[in-house]
Amino acid sequence: MATDPRGLRADAPLLDAWLRFQEQPPRPFTIPGHKQRTDLVGDVVAGDVPLYAGLDTMKLTSGVLAEAEARAARLWGADVCRFSTGGATHANQAVALAVAGEGDTVVVSRTLHRSLLIGLVLAGLTPVWVRPEVDPASGLPLGVAPETLRRALDAHPEARAVFVGDPSYVGNVRPIVLSNEDMAVFHGHYVPEGADPTDLRLSPLHAPDLSGLPPAVVVLAGMDPLHDSGVRYAQALADAGNHVRVEDFHQMPHGFLSFPYFCHGARPALDAIVRSQRAALR
Repeated sequence: MATDPRGLRADAPLLDAWLRFQEQPPRPFTIPGHKQRTDLVGDVVAGDVPLYAGLDTMKLTSGVLAEAEARAARLWGADVCRFSTGGATHANQAVALAVAGEGDTVVVSRTLHRSLLIGLVLAGLTPVWVRPEVDPASGLPLGVAPETLRRALDAHPEARAVFVGDPSYVGNVRPIVLSNEDMAVFHGHYVPEGADPTDLRLSPLHAPDLSGLPPAVVVLAGMDPLHDSGVRYAQALADAGNHVRVEDFHQMPHGFLSFPYFCHGARPALDAIVRSQRAALR
C-alpha cells in the first residue's frame, strides 16, 4: 500500500489524489490499458494512474489539477502554471511540429490518435488521408495496406512525411506488421532516384571497414523480413574484430518491443536485451 512518510498530502493535491486512488482501488474502464493489473509486467505499472477518471473524475469536477497548478504558480511567483507530463500527446504534437513546415503535405492514417491530428492543426500541415483495411470479422481497423500508401505517395510526391501506426488504437495489427511490400514502398521514397545502393549511409554492411567499433547488441526477430540482414550485419561486425552479442527471438515479428501488452514475449525479450546491453557496457 502506498504511504506518505513525509506527511505531504495535505499540501499536495495531486499526491493526495494519487494516494486516495491507491487506498480505494477502482475497477477502471479507461486508459491505461493495463487496468491496474500487475500480473503481465509487474509492479512497474502499479503507480500509473491517469488524471482523467483516475486522480479526478472524467470531467475534472474535483479541481485537483487546477488546485495543484494554482499552488505551484504561487510558489514560483507566476501568474499561471500548467503541468505537462505523461502520455504521448505532446510527443506526437512535437513530431508534427518538427517534421515539416506550415502548409506542407503529409500522409496520415485516418485512425491515428487525435493527439497527432491536433498536432497537424498546430503545425499547419495539410493531411492526405489514407484509410486502413477493416477486419471483416470484427469490423475493427487493421493497418494501412502498402498499395494504399503507394497510391497516396505517387499522387502526392510533395509529401514530407508519412504518419501510420501499428498496432492501431484498438490494438490490431496486420498479420506480419512489416511486409516486403511495405519495405518496397518506403525504399522507393526514402532512397533518392539514382542513389548508389552501396552507399554505407543506406546500409552499413557496405562500409569498407567496420573495425574498431564499440561493443554491439544486435536484436533480431525471426518473423521480421529484416532478420537475415541483421544476421549478416552481426557477422560482419564480428568478422571485423568487434565484440558482438546477438539476441534472436525466433517467434517475434518486426517491432515487437513496441507493443508489450499485445505480445507476451516482448517483456522477457526486453529483459534479455537489457542484460546484454549492461554486459556490453562493462
